[in-house]
Amino acid sequence: MRKWIMGLCALFLLLAGCSPAAEPSDTPLPTEEETAVSDIKDTVKRLMAMRDLDEIFALEDDTDFATALSSALCDWTNYGEHLDLLSPEAQVFYLCDQLDNEINSDGFVSFIFERYGQWAPETVDALETIGAPQTADILRRAIAMLPDGVCPRDYTQRNDLLFEDEDKYYTAYNALDEEFYAYPDGTLTDLYVTYARDHRDCFSAPEK
Repeated sequence: MRKWIMGLCALFLLLAGCSPAAEPSDTPLPTEEETAVSDIKDTVKRLMAMRDLDEIFALEDDTDFATALSSALCDWTNYGEHLDLLSPEAQVFYLCDQLDNEINSDGFVSFIFERYGQWAPETVDALETIGAPQTADILRRAIAMLPDGVCPRDYTQRNDLLFEDEDKYYTAYNALDEEFYAYPDGTLTDLYVTYARDHRDCFSAPEK
């Protein structure tokens, strides 16, 4: 009888546009902030997985475009180790993007003495190409601070230079960081994204 009465109550609530109270959950619902962070992570993950260039160049948001294209080029060149696989125009975008990322992450010390320092002279030329002569001059001065004004291609040699006089380089490069962050040529991302979009026909996936 009790089960029959409870069934009638449930039917009544359903007909009235209600439903029986759900069992309380021990799992708290995500906050709006947590949901937003999760959505951003999902978006970045999706962008970084994109490899179809037509799909990438169709992205309207410049930040999304730069993220997706940079990820594809990193993948195809093993993070710049096989830069020669890219067209000259794709190299320009890639080098400017990596410079921008490295300096905004850890400054000129990171760019010069880590992976992408081997391409420092080519990055100067790339900056000139996209219309960032003042930023190119900042990088040129960073290179000039090295012995004989030369940035070694070899990673170990560059690191040896840093360890020989860390205080000197950190102090000098921190000052250049501040000049870079002022974006004397305008926002760097806008320049190299515009350059890439203007040279769409020069971008293609390397043949395997």
